[in-house]
Amino acid sequence: GVRTVRDLLYLLPRRYEDYSNLRTISQLRWGEEVTVIGTVWDIKSRPIGEERRLATARVGDGTGEMEMTWFNAFVERQLQRGHAYAFSGRVDSYRGVPTMRHPTFEPLDRNLVSTGRLVPVYPLTEGLSAPWLRRLMDRTVRTWAAELPDFLPDALRRVYRLMPLAQALTQIHFPDSRESLAAA
Repeated sequence: GVRTVRDLLYLLPRRYEDYSNLRTISQLRWGEEVTVIGTVWDIKSRPIGEERRLATARVGDGTGEMEMTWFNAFVERQLQRGHAYAFSGRVDSYRGVPTMRHPTFEPLDRNLVSTGRLVPVYPLTEGLSAPWLRRLMDRTVRTWAAELPDFLPDALRRVYRLMPLAQALTQIHFPDSRESLAAA
């Protein structure tokens, strides 16, 4: 049902993944949803079954190392040895080594929209991926939210302690904190 930029701005997240908990590898606890910033030391893939591959990356941050795994060989082409990324997901353990299975990741030289924050989860339709839609929403909000006319008078916003519309839309899509999300 999204046909205009306005429709896109009002396509609100249905929930949020909380990846705002930034940890070093030495601080990880099993079961936590966290973001780790680390450098890819090694990446490889191997076949598992006839048509699937398991990609495995060894990542370190100076305090330790951990393993990241994906059932997606394309990850091997997306990650580069020696480059730093933000990885977000649930911490697990395999043979005593901290791991993340199928973590979300982003290079650090980019605006982080899928890691290291409250991450919006949007309703999807066939053919759209969550990371692609998040990047589109980030560009749309940054470019167009301030262009929407704010129909509430300033006096009314002050009385009810409401944010300006552009700020509210920005915080609904990419909140800086739980408090700013609640205010939005």
